[in-house]
Amino acid sequence: MRHFLLVVCSVAYGEFVWGGERMTVQSLVEAQQSAVGLIHSLDVELYFYEPGANAKPASQPTQVWRWSKQGQVERIRHRSLLVAPRPDGRPLNLTDVLFDGKEARVLYNWDPRHPQEITPAEQGTVEAWTEPQTRNVPGGCNPALFALHSFQLNPQDGRRTLGELVSESPEAVLLERRPAGDHGVWTIRVKHPGIDGEFVGSYIDIAIDPSVNFHVRRATTHVAGIKDAAGKPAGYEIVREVMRFRDFGNGVFFPEKVEMRVFPSSRSAEPIITPVTLKVLSLNTALSDDALGFAFPEHALVRHFPPQHGKVRVELWGPGNRPLKEVTKFEDLSSFLPSARASAQSRVAWKAVANIVILAIFIAGVAIYRRVRARGEFPQ
Repeated sequence: MRHFLLVVCSVAYGEFVWGGERMTVQSLVEAQQSAVGLIHSLDVELYFYEPGANAKPASQPTQVWRWSKQGQVERIRHRSLLVAPRPDGRPLNLTDVLFDGKEARVLYNWDPRHPQEITPAEQGTVEAWTEPQTRNVPGGCNPALFALHSFQLNPQDGRRTLGELVSESPEAVLLERRPAGDHGVWTIRVKHPGIDGEFVGSYIDIAIDPSVNFHVRRATTHVAGIKDAAGKPAGYEIVREVMRFRDFGNGVFFPEKVEMRVFPSSRSAEPIITPVTLKVLSLNTALSDDALGFAFPEHALVRHFPPQHGKVRVELWGPGNRPLKEVTKFEDLSSFLPSARASAQSRVAWKAVANIVILAIFIAGVAIYRRVRARGEFPQ
């Protein structure tokens, strides 16, 4: 009885005693952050095998992500293998984002290995812009979520490290130690701070495994505060669990196999299972130019967000990954007019098209910014 009382009192004060070990939420968070901190640079490909109509995981990848990171510089690339190109062959399935610690550079539908032809007046399917860097990833693509290095409720939520999640949570408690395979995990239940007053009651259970240097073995996200089609309170649960870690030595571990299980309403329903394979191209070694060498293509019209006074600043991109000139009116693109030998009729027609394009750029720019800020575009 004396031992039982000791355990109960310890939990109440955020401390747990088990088999002579004394752990707290703070000590577990610090241990996990130290383990992640041993990874100074990485270049990883992630392969997703999403289930089809038969509810079975696909035999071939349905999405491929590439995640490259060194210090504050981070690049995230996404390719959906389920989205067909346009009838003219131009892609609709590519995203490329570069973070430098202050700014995010975003490029849609540009493949440098198979570049589509673009001109200032004909951008094809290419969209390019910059915006201030925040916790949100444009497009909602967050590979760190599947390495269990960061945590978020849904794609609209900003990504947080475990330390940030716990420090910003209204409550984080240490649960009992439970088995995970042949090892025991410590589980922290973290109440989610919410998103603009929504998703009240949501929480994330973070299972930390001492056998892999206190990396997160499993994150179970319980999403509450939503309503179903009939307007009744509803929720769902997402489990992301590392099925296999790779040991790089000296306390460095990284996931190789991860499984995402989505329970649409309750544990009584069959989960939707997506296996994810993580292929490490480089870890704690100098990264290649291909890993972090982001560049806007020449002739791209690059928008700069947020809008100022309802207008988006637009630059025509030139060679050497540098802006060529700011575009505010048709004359800014006059050098791209047909030559003087061309007929006056063709020049007038080109000017009309260019004016329409420039107007569309400014209007679409505001729409794109609102769209990307309002929601994520990839299932997480």
